Amino acid sequence: MIIGFIGDIHGRACHALAILLIWQSMRKKMFDLVVQVGDLGVMPLPQSGEIPYDRFSQWDPAVYDLCSLILAEGTDAQLARDTRAQLTSSILVVAGNHDEFAAIRNCVETKSSVPIPLDPHDLFKCVPDGFTLEVGEETIGFCEGGDPEALQHNHPKDIDILVSHEGGFGVGADADNLAEGPHDLLEYLRTSKPRYHVFGHFHHPGALGVDIRPDCQGQGYSREILLAMKHIADCHGFSFLIAPVRPTFKDRYPLTKIDDYIAWKREDGQPFDPWIRVHWKIGGRIARAAPKSMSVRGTVNDWEKWTDMSFPTSGEYVVPGALAPVSIDRENNVGYHEEPNVWIIHDV
Repeated sequence: MIIGFIGDIHGRACHALAILLIWQSMRKKMFDLVVQVGDLGVMPLPQSGEIPYDRFSQWDPAVYDLCSLILAEGTDAQLARDTRAQLTSSILVVAGNHDEFAAIRNCVETKSSVPIPLDPHDLFKCVPDGFTLEVGEETIGFCEGGDPEALQHNHPKDIDILVSHEGGFGVGADADNLAEGPHDLLEYLRTSKPRYHVFGHFHHPGALGVDIRPDCQGQGYSREILLAMKHIADCHGFSFLIAPVRPTFKDRYPLTKIDDYIAWKREDGQPFDPWIRVHWKIGGRIARAAPKSMSVRGTVNDWEKWTDMSFPTSGEYVVPGALAPVSIDRENNVGYHEEPNVWIIHDV
């Protein structure tokens, strides 16, 4: 029995679907079930007028990928159907606190007893609060938000796997480091004792970033963290670890293409960039560059505030700390930056 879980993606459906299909292809196995733990982020396109234009889209337009998928026609719709054909069943979605979309709201408000389709391609279905599902010998219970009342009423027997958007009280902490999470859910966990509890909502730093305190840098901690990550991957039976790497010295050479930069070598034959070199020394190999790893969009005024610079005319500007030039379009009052990174693979 293979069950896959997707965290809070906030609209970035294409990334999530690609990861699922790549995993299946590389492992030569199919997921028996895939569950998304809330904040799927389905939201209308700005021009729909249903809700205001989401502020996060100026940083990452991918938050509207799921909207585009839902509205897809022609070849895009066919691609969505082909993707669905490679999954055993629809992805089951728990309602989160950032799911501003009519279909999810209807599922919550109408108290539906069956999953409600969220798209015309049968890719995603929203499960109602208190819904239970038998998968093999496992009983999975779904709890919207952090209130287990509906689940207790609908399924008083034991739950093997509890899926909720929030975690119990004490799992997360707010900006003031005060404990967060519903007390009722914590009490339910104590009394029902599910074997597994899978949830999202709390966005803690993960393996996508390694930060070393300035006073501790240069002491080999980054290498030890990478070795620990490889060990964790090995303990979970994975064949390799894939790391998205932000080259340390790339901001010193913003005009150099990322493909050229990652090919640079020192006189001793080692990679030129220090962070890439750390990966290389413990067996990492460059898979490929990611020229558009992250996109940042803002008004011209935004960029002038962020950079403490002036942009009197349209064009490309070298900005301190940026790995590539920032494009400024004064006529349309927008500035845009695409940050390049590099994918590095470690065998474990």
